Amino acid sequence: ILLAGHETTAIALTWALALIAYQPSVRERIESEIAAVVGDETPRFEHVADLRYTAAVFEEVLRLYPPVWAFGRRVMADADLLGYRIPRGSVVTMSPYVTHRNPRYYTDPLAFVPDRWLEGEKPPKFAFFPFSAGAYACIGEGLARLEGTLALATIIARVRLIPTDTNLPKVAPQMTLRPSRPIVMKPLHR
Repeated sequence: ILLAGHETTAIALTWALALIAYQPSVRERIESEIAAVVGDETPRFEHVADLRYTAAVFEEVLRLYPPVWAFGRRVMADADLLGYRIPRGSVVTMSPYVTHRNPRYYTDPLAFVPDRWLEGEKPPKFAFFPFSAGAYACIGEGLARLEGTLALATIIARVRLIPTDTNLPKVAPQMTLRPSRPIVMKPLHR
């Protein structure tokens, strides 16, 4: 559990830091929020409730780049789904990566828009499931969200990351959704 949680959170933070670096308006807004909420302190648990935009950035990263991009479930009984017969014992694969990009559930689904998580309207049940869902949902979901928000706040409070190239890498779906190449950035002390 510890290793799985470590890798997935690290990958989510990799995508988050890259997306923030490539979008100056997001970077400026998250820097402003962190300065207003945290000031010169080290971000702590007590700050999380007020780091709403920072948490929204992390949620949007989980939507676009869910670390676990697909997983399977074994069908327990014969089922019909949208006209397809699925026999008992079959494995059905679900992909948060695909579902989270569906225009049926998200306006401008390929764009990085953290504000969608602040506007109050949540996607329908099972349209956002970066930690799986139901009885087999990730036990570390709450910790991952807390850790992601605090880690982002801690890093961004200390450094500004400047991309060394012009484009984000493509995804390289393996066990987790990794970047296809290293994301190289120049750190500037803040």
